Amino acid sequence: MPATEERPDFLILGHVTKDILEEGYVIGGTATYAGIVGIKLGVRTAVVTSCDNDIDVNGALSGAEVKVIPSQYSTTFENIYVGNKRQQRLLARALPISIDDVPSNWRRAPVILLGPVARELESDLFDAFPHALVGITPQGMMRGWGEDHKVFPIHWKEADRLLKHVQVAILSEDDLVDESDLDMYLNTVPTVVVTRSDRGATVFHQGQERSFPAFRCNVVDATGAGDVFAASFLIELYRTGSIEHAATFANAAASFAIEAVGPTGIPTREKIEKRIAEACYILTE
Repeated sequence: MPATEERPDFLILGHVTKDILEEGYVIGGTATYAGIVGIKLGVRTAVVTSCDNDIDVNGALSGAEVKVIPSQYSTTFENIYVGNKRQQRLLARALPISIDDVPSNWRRAPVILLGPVARELESDLFDAFPHALVGITPQGMMRGWGEDHKVFPIHWKEADRLLKHVQVAILSEDDLVDESDLDMYLNTVPTVVVTRSDRGATVFHQGQERSFPAFRCNVVDATGAGDVFAASFLIELYRTGSIEHAATFANAAASFAIEAVGPTGIPTREKIEKRIAEACYILTE
């Protein structure tokens, strides 16, 4: 659906990606996974992204409003998994995104997800939504890459300044280079969520730490699980105001996402609520 000037309920900023597979590629990136979550959960969803016309963004995000910044290249990743660990290569990168790329009425969305995958978000986006619930999946701001295209973790130099405008940060334990990184988030962002694969998620909020277990599922492809978690968490936190509900709901949503390749496993609200009711948690010591 092309961009309009109507205000969305949920706005996502970041690159859609080409995720290379042996048989071709699937469309990925936080913008794709989170956008589909918004559609599935029935909220008015909008996405600002950049890519080449080799990606059918409107087809992948049918039901959302999309603004595409035309680029010579699409951001392209090759993901190689060894167990639960992922080695990435960044083969190409689309154009950056700034506040000037966001339609004026879209800036009034009550829920914003900053979803960078390759340091594509300009700093002027971070303080552009003072009245919204602003969340970020910061992994993409902590990615570096070299001439061999291999992706490696880096420190995000502007983090402490830019994160002051964010209410929720959602990241994987694998994104933390060392303990000081977590301390920086805890000292800057009111709500920090650390996802821990089959050990669920830990939420730090108002000085308290609480763990929420993962749900039992058949793991097929873990790519995008964190993005599904993040979008679900933000939407439900805004809808209900409950950290406990948002974390449980997001864990359930992510458990469906990893049961299929690419974004095809992202569930409806009804499926998520059914899995929560069944309460089939992975119990850990």
